[in-house]
Amino acid sequence: VYAPLSKNHVKEIRLLRLLKAGFNDAIHGELVIAPLQDQMAFTALSYTWADEDGDSSRNSAIYLGRHWDMFPVTQNCAAALRRMRLHDRDLMVWVDAICIDQGNHVERNHQVGLMTEVYSCAQEVFVYLGDGRLEISSMLTKVRWPKERATITLAAAQRFFSLAYFSRIWVVQEVANAKSVSLVPSFATHVPGWIKAEYTKSKPSCQDFAQLLLDTSTSTHASDPRDSVFALFGLAKDSGSQGLVADYTLTLPEVYIGAAAFAILNLG
Repeated sequence: VYAPLSKNHVKEIRLLRLLKAGFNDAIHGELVIAPLQDQMAFTALSYTWADEDGDSSRNSAIYLGRHWDMFPVTQNCAAALRRMRLHDRDLMVWVDAICIDQGNHVERNHQVGLMTEVYSCAQEVFVYLGDGRLEISSMLTKVRWPKERATITLAAAQRFFSLAYFSRIWVVQEVANAKSVSLVPSFATHVPGWIKAEYTKSKPSCQDFAQLLLDTSTSTHASDPRDSVFALFGLAKDSGSQGLVADYTLTLPEVYIGAAAFAILNLG
């Protein structure tokens, strides 16, 4: 399925060309390799692998290439792609579960390090909240930053922000690095702490790393607990020069010890 990416220090990513089709048609696309640069014509998907019931099994499928090779994805991923797909033209999309070879640790480490640029270079970040079963008439199933707003009740706002999407650790980086984000001010006391934090407006320095860990420690989760640390690296503007790089060859205790030591040594 995967053609190798460049190993010559060139910033390359894979994009999924989501082929045009009707809503109920099989999901068919092609993987293409492209240099990562600003103002690229692609949409980055922000979503949760698991649905609202916590099902993260890859029991759905999309089809890739001219031979329609079957590629397993989660139900939520398939649903998101179906919502994104256009009926009249193809769409270039970046989806982590598809565009990164998750079984290749070397590639995964490298591509995770580029996620900050992926979400900042994308023309649009498509936030998929799930089709859900919440009985809120104003519930959004799609949010396009920064133009759309909603006026809903306080109870609805609380239930809205209790969606699994807002507890996913990677969402913090994806939203913070989008070109712009708009949030209804009246929700200010009911949104997750990381949304209210100043680093959604400007990148913090590595001296703020301990605060980043604190802000996300209780309100976010990840299927791989190491991502509770790795997902924050892209938020710090000087993380690369400080050696904050995702490394999936490390054990969970090694990641936690390293993060704690770095935070202590860099307290402001």
